[in-house]
Amino acid sequence: MAFSSKAISVMTLEEQYVTLMEAAGRISDEWCREKFIEEADNVLLQINAQVLKNKREVDSIAF
Repeated sequence: MAFSSKAISVMTLEEQYVTLMEAAGRISDEWCREKFIEEADNVLLQINAQVLKNKREVDSIAF
C-alpha cells in the first residue's frame, strides 16, 4: 500500500473545541447539541491538562 504525498491536516485541541462549539450552535436538535457540547467539554479538559503539564515542565526547569 503506497502512502499519499499529501500532508495530513490535524486540528489542534483549540480548533477542535471551536469547531464543536460552532457546530453545537447550529444544531436545532437539543440532544445532538448537548452531545457536541459534551465533546467540546472533553476537549477543554484535554487543553487544561496540557496547560498544567506544560506549566509543571517550565517550573521544573526554571529553577
